[in-house]
Amino acid sequence: MTFLAPTTALLAAAAALPLLVALYFLKLRRQPHTVPSTLLWQKSVQDLQVNSPFQRLRNSLLLWIQLLLLLLLLLALARPAIDTVQAEGERVVVLIDHSASMNASDVAPTRLDAAKRQAEALIDNLPAEAGVTVIAFADQASVRATQTTDHQAARRAVRAIGPTDQPARIGPALDLVEPLAGDPERPVSVAVFSDGRTADPPGSELTALPGALLTFHPLGSPRPDNVGIVAASARRDPVSPERIEVFCRLVNTGPREVAVNLELLLDGGTLTTRRLRLPAAGIGDAASADGASAPTATTPTTPTTPTTPEAETPTRTASFRFQHAGDAPLELRFDRADELAADNSARLLLAASRPLRAALITPGNNPFLPDALRAAGAADLRTLTPEAYDALADDPSAVSDLGDVLIFDRHAPAAVPPLNSLSFAAAPPIPKLTRFPASEGAPAVQRLLDWSRTHPVMQHVALDNVRIQRPGRLALPTGARVLATGLEGPAIASVPAPGGTRHLVVAFDPRESRWPLDWSFQVFVVNALDALGLDATAAGAALALTTGAGDAGAVTVPLRTDAGAGAADPGGDVTFTGPGGDTVRVPVRGNRLTLPPLRGAGWYTTDSPRVPPPFDRLPVSLLSPVESALAPAATLDLPTALAAQVTTADAEPVRRELWPWLLYPALGLLLFEWLFFIQRTTA
Repeated sequence: MTFLAPTTALLAAAAALPLLVALYFLKLRRQPHTVPSTLLWQKSVQDLQVNSPFQRLRNSLLLWIQLLLLLLLLLALARPAIDTVQAEGERVVVLIDHSASMNASDVAPTRLDAAKRQAEALIDNLPAEAGVTVIAFADQASVRATQTTDHQAARRAVRAIGPTDQPARIGPALDLVEPLAGDPERPVSVAVFSDGRTADPPGSELTALPGALLTFHPLGSPRPDNVGIVAASARRDPVSPERIEVFCRLVNTGPREVAVNLELLLDGGTLTTRRLRLPAAGIGDAASADGASAPTATTPTTPTTPTTPEAETPTRTASFRFQHAGDAPLELRFDRADELAADNSARLLLAASRPLRAALITPGNNPFLPDALRAAGAADLRTLTPEAYDALADDPSAVSDLGDVLIFDRHAPAAVPPLNSLSFAAAPPIPKLTRFPASEGAPAVQRLLDWSRTHPVMQHVALDNVRIQRPGRLALPTGARVLATGLEGPAIASVPAPGGTRHLVVAFDPRESRWPLDWSFQVFVVNALDALGLDATAAGAALALTTGAGDAGAVTVPLRTDAGAGAADPGGDVTFTGPGGDTVRVPVRGNRLTLPPLRGAGWYTTDSPRVPPPFDRLPVSLLSPVESALAPAATLDLPTALAAQVTTADAEPVRRELWPWLLYPALGLLLFEWLFFIQRTTA
């Protein structure tokens, strides 16, 4: 709150307050009068007590009423005002970001609370006939109020928005706004309350909002203090599975160099602690905690192009090595309190060691793939011809006996495999999944234009130098996720099947490229086996779920059936309890369950006998470089067509004067004072 005319109010107070108090010190000069009876003195007893010109100040209700009235008038004269938010139009949409970074405490008490206060102020400033829609968004978006003219209900909807530890994607929120846009006679005004830290997938097409006016209300301090764990993984040695290596990466987004004690816990007990120093943001990067560059078999060093906020952030990596053959619930955490708590720890889960079993279905003449699979941890690798596999395809139990993961090399099976699979130059017969050859006239040699940097299968995979002969493209069903895009369309994708299995599909033959000669091909195979074989064995990487739908929705966990392997599960739900008592009901399909998007970071546990250990305790972490980089964005990262419609609220703040609201109680006090004076003088 600011005062636009404080000097005028102070001068008026200096004159009026002493004058009012002096009236209660002074006594009137008395004139002598002769009266026939002492009965007439009763009304003047108080006036006749003292003849001096001054009297002692007495406690008077009338004095207090007049002082309060004068104070209200002086405050109104000072012209108090607040900077608030305002929207125009008959239809207003309020978008409130409640992702993990909005829990930062650099704006007291949190950014989310500040966003809700500003949103309520905006609703207060709307005309009574304006319709208000309230939408909360993080990884997904939900409508909390729809075009209501009951502004009190809209404010209640805003106050009911709770925090999450999910990353933010604005695309789903714009999809919900789109039905309201497009009417030029009734334009819609969209107010976005966020820190701008959105993580929509690269290349995603955001919904256009023709005629809409978007106003971005940024929240957060320019240099927030935060250290976060943005990557964590663990892996057993393929040769000696009892040997475990844990890797993590930390970033510092604060203005000062910090030191943290990074602690590794095994099943709740401290295993080891390491001291790490991270330089201030913007100073430089990034040796490992051991003083070296920390390359490992699963995390090769690659040139980093600073195209993302995290690429400009000081980074430290650390690795731990120990031996443990049984289940390994792991947690990484550090002891420094900062402005975001969700990224101060990360959780991983390793099942008891046993070799990964894989089956390669290939017509032969592929010298690269068998060696890459064995190097990735497939200690038990069976090789079958397409004809031999097709002979077993009618017996699901026989196919299940082949291993934990199926790899199809230039062979499309007649039926959807009952196991997770990886296909090269072929596609399983999943509904609406089709592999198309390269079109006529397409360049003979092509490059991949874009690929995911965040999906577990594509982590540390660089495809800049990959040249492919006529790769073709994929047509994908709903629910599939594009992992790499070529000149003609999707080239690598993750596709869920109706039975709960997952299938990675590569549209091209790696032999018709230089990819097998590059280290990134081996990394891709390692990641693929980790992602596809983890629910059967933890000989590879640890289970590491993240909040939101990005990874958690794609992870399946095997269920225990009373009838033995291969028996149908009775169905129903399994309930997991997360941090803070948050419960998640997971529907069961077949003998597997697929986790929904998870709101909070922490351990999710279930006591259902149908879920075998160690998967009855699931690790969920934030692990988001975008959310940990707390510095608010200057503008929303939107496509050009939408970016032209966005204005930033800070550029033109709306100032609202409060003096009219002070006059109403002043008038009420004046009326009360007059009635009190009349009652006193006539009593």
